Amino acid sequence: MFEKNSSSIRRFALALPAMLIGVDGVLAQTASPDFNRDIRPILSGKCFKCHGPDAGARKAKLRLDQRDAAIRLEAIVPGKPQESLLLERVSTGDPDDRMPLKGDPLSSEEIAKLKAWIEGGANYEALWSYQPPKPPTQPAVRDRSWPSSELDFFILKRIEQASLKPSPEAKPAVLLRRLYLDLVGLPPSIKEVTAFEGDPSRKFFEAHIDRLLKSEHFGEKWAAGWLDLSRYADSNGYQHDDLRTMWPYRDWVIRALNDDMPFDQFTIEQLAGDLLPNPTTRQLVATGFNRNVPVNFSGGTKVEELRANILHDRVATTGAVWLGLTMECAQCHDHKFDSITQREYYQLYAYYNQAIPEVDQKGVDMFKKLFVGREVVVYESAAEQRKAEDLQRALATEESQLANDKRKADHKPASNGEIVILDFEGQNPVAANNKSHPALTSAANDTPMGGGKLAARTVVNSNARAGGFFGTGFSFPVKDLSGVAEIAFWIKTDINGSFNLQIHNNNDQGVSVFGFSTSNVKPGTWKRITAPVASFTKPPWAKAGVDWSGVVKCQITAYGNGPYAGKYIMLDNLVGLAPSERTSRLNHISQLKKELAGLQTATMVMQDAKQPPATNLMIRGDYTTPGDRVEPGVLAALHPLEPTLPRNRLGLAKWLVAPDNPLTARVAVNRIWAEIFGHGIVATPEDFGMQGDAPSHPQLLDWLAIRFVEKGWSVKSLIKSIVMSSTYRQTSTASDDLLQKDPKNKLLARGPRFRLSAELVRDNLLTVSGLLSDKIGGPLVYPVQPDGLWKEIQGPVDVTTYPTSTGQDRHRRGIYTVWRRGNPYPSMINFDSPDRSVCTVKRDRSNTPLQALTLLNDPVYVEMATEFAQTIWSWNGSDREKVVRAFRTAVSRRPTDDEVMILLELRRKRGSWFAVAQALLNLDETITKS
Repeated sequence: MFEKNSSSIRRFALALPAMLIGVDGVLAQTASPDFNRDIRPILSGKCFKCHGPDAGARKAKLRLDQRDAAIRLEAIVPGKPQESLLLERVSTGDPDDRMPLKGDPLSSEEIAKLKAWIEGGANYEALWSYQPPKPPTQPAVRDRSWPSSELDFFILKRIEQASLKPSPEAKPAVLLRRLYLDLVGLPPSIKEVTAFEGDPSRKFFEAHIDRLLKSEHFGEKWAAGWLDLSRYADSNGYQHDDLRTMWPYRDWVIRALNDDMPFDQFTIEQLAGDLLPNPTTRQLVATGFNRNVPVNFSGGTKVEELRANILHDRVATTGAVWLGLTMECAQCHDHKFDSITQREYYQLYAYYNQAIPEVDQKGVDMFKKLFVGREVVVYESAAEQRKAEDLQRALATEESQLANDKRKADHKPASNGEIVILDFEGQNPVAANNKSHPALTSAANDTPMGGGKLAARTVVNSNARAGGFFGTGFSFPVKDLSGVAEIAFWIKTDINGSFNLQIHNNNDQGVSVFGFSTSNVKPGTWKRITAPVASFTKPPWAKAGVDWSGVVKCQITAYGNGPYAGKYIMLDNLVGLAPSERTSRLNHISQLKKELAGLQTATMVMQDAKQPPATNLMIRGDYTTPGDRVEPGVLAALHPLEPTLPRNRLGLAKWLVAPDNPLTARVAVNRIWAEIFGHGIVATPEDFGMQGDAPSHPQLLDWLAIRFVEKGWSVKSLIKSIVMSSTYRQTSTASDDLLQKDPKNKLLARGPRFRLSAELVRDNLLTVSGLLSDKIGGPLVYPVQPDGLWKEIQGPVDVTTYPTSTGQDRHRRGIYTVWRRGNPYPSMINFDSPDRSVCTVKRDRSNTPLQALTLLNDPVYVEMATEFAQTIWSWNGSDREKVVRAFRTAVSRRPTDDEVMILLELRRKRGSWFAVAQALLNLDETITKS
């Protein structure tokens, strides 16, 4: 596309000065072009797709991402823009020759920047984000009285360069509410606000910060963003959107944030907690980060395909969360913009491919998929764990005593408290026998110790086609076994495997079965089996469970370990045992196990295989077409992997948080900054690569990243340094001039103002109404939602009835609400919460009529307004005093006289406090941080 042509170069050399007369004026108003800030975005956005790192997509053998390659083909001639083919092709008026061929042409300002850059020598720089952060010097500012922290100097420098001034400090009530919403996600009480209004000093403000950072609600607020990143949800997603148990991971995140776990350790435990020496249960739970992956269990998927998709997700998520890079773009080919080859992508994939199998396919026709792999048992609280330990000790004692009792009982004849069902001692003792397949049943004098003289022996014919199962049964006159607690019998067989004892009513109207195994029994020896009646179940093929008052048949069936041709089964002394000390002990054991199971929760965690499979590059990203074998490795464009690090997930995690990594600390502090100010220093937190935005305050970003690491990766320390600043304390009210010059507040010449997240809208209105439960952690909850929504989930799922919570669980914080990917909680979705089918780095933030309708009509918010109205009515004082108090409860500040009059008039016209309560809960100011 950039063929050399001397005549065209000469013509272009004559024409170019005239073509650039207009753009020179544009450039004259700007500083000299900076490659990373001004030039790279042009080349990356307009050129690299066809002339970048991806050799497969490269046109005309030209690379514009490398200076030497661009100069070699004379696309760029340093110092001579008139001879540079790049400038010719982007400036020509001929649409057939103009670059880029597709999409919008370059603007006059972009062309001017390219011209000035080439005139200046066309120097390239490494991508800013790939360079280690450098300790910046404190910027010189004119107004040295304004900064109250070091970060303020970086902000003020840009404000002054734009000929602007910082905004005044926010009013105390507004500032304190902002702080509470940022740190714990809940509004302050009127008492706390009035106290701060009386003393809005920096010292008192810092005291509030320190107290809120210690609050358990801190972790609840800050966990939501991390759960978006970790794609945490309570269901699989896709068509088979079955529920899964992952809430222990959510609680781990909340606790880790409350404990101010250093971010490097926070990283290591989530990516590789299972690979640490002697990992604790909590460190194992942390690895749920990588078990949060959505999985498509629909009928057409294959286990190998599922594994590949799971591992692709893990690579992409790792890249987004810690590196701020779009790793998934290199799954099928070299990245078109960033320095990530396809081989390097699969080197990262190899770290995750060491995991044990996590998905299997079982059931009829091998249709159903399910999770396998490692699980760990956790408890909802420390108190419940102590209770479980007491139960386990009691259970061990009971089971030990039961074993002793059984050894004694195995050598005792039947007692008078037993009901003989089958003893094979009468005339024709096996006459009532029936078999499932051809076999011979006879009476044998081989009996167990303490038994009678004869036992029944059934031998399957040697030519019988008994492949899947074989059963031998005996009928007898009706027996009432309703008072029996257990069925005991002796069995001797040469079959090692699974059996069941079947109990039948007449004509098989009712059948119940008890399963047992002879796998641990030496073939050809007698074994006494005791089957508690409570353990019998109805088999799928039976019409109903057995009626124990009318039993007419018992059958022993072997299954699953055939073929059974030539095998034998012997049976003796089948008796019903009345309730006894043994029965009581069994019942007690059953009760202990039931109580213990009620306290235990199993959740999925990571584990690597002892002999992991090989990893191959996938041609075009297709798991069915493997290419060259690859070993675990990292990106060559970043720092090298320490030779001493293991080539597993633990080594990868330590590489990510190594001091030499230029990305991880920057990416982390940028997310925290965005959470507080509404946008990051890098406005594209999902992309720190070529296609991403350059930082608005690069020196500030480096200062924050370096300080973050120096302070031990402390998230709370970082947050405190931000909220203590003068930048943070500014009012969000902006003049018309400021709005015109900086509409998106990129310069931060005013405080942040934006709508609360979906969870915080709910949490704040619950708090204002007085309904919020302060319970921390635990299983997911199901607040009220419209009826029937779960019945609309496409495909076969395990639960279609929404189990609405009762009591305080109806009013828990939004972070605990069930997160079903196939049918998320509707009011959350209306306020832009993601379904978490993928790693979500940045939520959308919209303002729609549907949100107003939700706050007005959703039963949850109507209940809040009703409760708030009842509370307002119950207060002492005049209507005016109640209006002021209600207003301050909702938004903290004092209302103006006009606002008071509007609310009093609403109260008068509607005749109740409900209208006032609902109006306050629906205020833009109530659901906005300002």
